[in-house]
Amino acid sequence: MSMLVVVLFSAVFLSIAYLTYGRLLTRLLRLDPTAETPAVQLRDDVDVSTINWTEQAHLTRRRAEELPPGAKRNAEIGRALACEALAHSGDLLLQTRVE
Repeated sequence: MSMLVVVLFSAVFLSIAYLTYGRLLTRLLRLDPTAETPAVQLRDDVDVSTINWTEQAHLTRRRAEELPPGAKRNAEIGRALACEALAHSGDLLLQTRVE
């Protein structure tokens, strides 16, 4: 029974602290829920990802082949496989947009 009292007291205390601390921070930091974030203000609709994942996969695979067998080599092979998966998913995305 005493464990239930401790849990209930803790839940009530943490709930009150959460609500009070949130209001205190809102007041101290003068937070405005209607303010635009920098992501919205600076949006220019330009995709800056210029990584050629196929080339990155080949480079990583080549680097992995130069390493001696072991954990580092296995990690590099895993990175190369991840790059190949990203390259393949990018190709799939481009194919679906063209159609």
